[in-house]
Amino acid sequence: MTVIDTEKGELCTIELYLDEDYDERYFDGDIDTFWIDRFHGESYDTIEDFIVEHLQLNDVNEKVFINMNACRSSTIVMDPEYDQGFYIEEIGDSCLGGEEYVWDGNILSKRTFTLE
Repeated sequence: MTVIDTEKGELCTIELYLDEDYDERYFDGDIDTFWIDRFHGESYDTIEDFIVEHLQLNDVNEKVFINMNACRSSTIVMDPEYDQGFYIEEIGDSCLGGEEYVWDGNILSKRTFTLE
């Protein structure tokens, strides 16, 4: 097994919620999926393309709110016994960087906020 320590911001957590306040999770559990730049960057033009494919593969057809957070250095263990060929041993704390999106069942849009 090979152990990889990611750079700051290389690993991002992606979490889906049913409400815009991020109280009610779409899937049970902690984190729905991960973006790891050195792995996924070779197959997808953008993280948004990756998120859309994840939503389509999981038949997410309703409106969901998506929180994507970049993480500090994390530890990934390469292990062919796992579905993706690796598992994440340690996830670093969230760092500056991340986006919020809305999926309407067909289109992914960045979430925008108006300051009052």
